[in-house]
Amino acid sequence: MRRAFGKAVGLAAKVNKGQKIMSIRVNALHYAAAREALKLGAAKLPMPYTITIDKGKELLKL
Repeated sequence: MRRAFGKAVGLAAKVNKGQKIMSIRVNALHYAAAREALKLGAAKLPMPYTITIDKGKELLKL
C-alpha cells in the first residue's frame, strides 16, 4: 500500500478452488429468490462464481 496512512482495516480469507463460500437451504417455492440473492452476493467477491444445486434438483421445474 503506497502512501498509506493509519491502521489496516479488514480481514481476508484464503479460498481454494472449488471450495464452497456460501450455502443456503430453501423450499422449492423460494428457489428463484434464493438464486438471485446468491448471484448478487457472489458479484461482490473478486473471483468467478458458480451456483450449483446439491440436493432436491428433482423438485424444481427448471
